[in-house]
Amino acid sequence: SVEVVRFFVCHGCGNAVPDAYVKMLRGKGVADFDCPCGKKVSLAEPHERLQGKYPSKVASMDATADRRRDFDAFIMSARGETHTRSFVDWAGGERVTLAIVFTDVVGSTALENTIGGEEMNEVRRAHFAQGRRLLDEHEGREIKTIGDAFMAAFHSVDKALDFALALQAQPGHAQIKVRAGIHVGAMQVEGSDVFGDTVNYAARVVGAIAGAEIWLSERAKEDIDSFRAIHHRALKWTRQDDVEMKGFKGKFTLWALC
Repeated sequence: SVEVVRFFVCHGCGNAVPDAYVKMLRGKGVADFDCPCGKKVSLAEPHERLQGKYPSKVASMDATADRRRDFDAFIMSARGETHTRSFVDWAGGERVTLAIVFTDVVGSTALENTIGGEEMNEVRRAHFAQGRRLLDEHEGREIKTIGDAFMAAFHSVDKALDFALALQAQPGHAQIKVRAGIHVGAMQVEGSDVFGDTVNYAARVVGAIAGAEIWLSERAKEDIDSFRAIHHRALKWTRQDDVEMKGFKGKFTLWALC
């Protein structure tokens, strides 16, 4: 069993109130502890303090939070059920070059507010099921999902682009549209983790997209131009210059599929 011990700390001297005192005083209905330093220590639980002091701010933050900020946590902890020894074997080692695709559902917060959380969960499940079917078709591997975002790896940029095009055309549900960002480069694979600037940069590529579009990094676009796949020759691209990427110094060029 696990025993949870809470510490209420005096802001005057920095000393913790003994847990036995906390239990005794709260049991008697006492809300404060008189610290020997002369300060009073509130014995209110954290959620009680928030409800009493910040009700409107907390609600507002919950209502207006942008889900895409989760990408910051996403790229710092790219863990998933596929990050096993089999994923390392598929990748070809622990230090490899792969194409990374991040996808995201456009306007998912507004859609969820319209149709409700329960129906949105059904939409999300259908979308991820479709994504996994297309991953199998295009020889990719799922790395992680978070919220409505999908992260996947491919051995080549042309297959990564084919996957993104297919998922955008058939996202799994009629009510959603998808954006996708692709980058290619070296990364580290260790057990259940994949990390490195390539992963971070790919996340920033999709983060730069406003609508239901597919964007490539300049490195990924160079690979597409080099492969010269017949079915890609008709694609039209727009150069996006001077794009700022969070966490990377300078400005960068990206390519948007028209």
